[in-house]
Amino acid sequence: MRSSRRAKGVTRRAFVRGALALGSICISTIAGLGRSGVSWAQTVLSGAVQPEEEVDSTIKRLFGERAIAPGEGRVKLELPTIAEDGSNVQISVQADLPM
Repeated sequence: MRSSRRAKGVTRRAFVRGALALGSICISTIAGLGRSGVSWAQTVLSGAVQPEEEVDSTIKRLFGERAIAPGEGRVKLELPTIAEDGSNVQISVQADLPM
């Protein structure tokens, strides 16, 4: 026998409907970015390396005239040249930086 009393708050059905609506909005937004010719990474990461840009030009654009201290031997990154499984790539990062 069902109780005539209804719990206050959001029902499971309303929650699922809202989640589906939000998911479809997110998917359509991401798909819209791809169609316009501008990728998400290009819009969000404006400081990223531009295609065909020289390394010296990128450093000057990002840091201007600020001095850059040499960092050789401070950060060590180990990763395979070719990964056997692209969804599982083991990397190692070691940093000798002041905290």
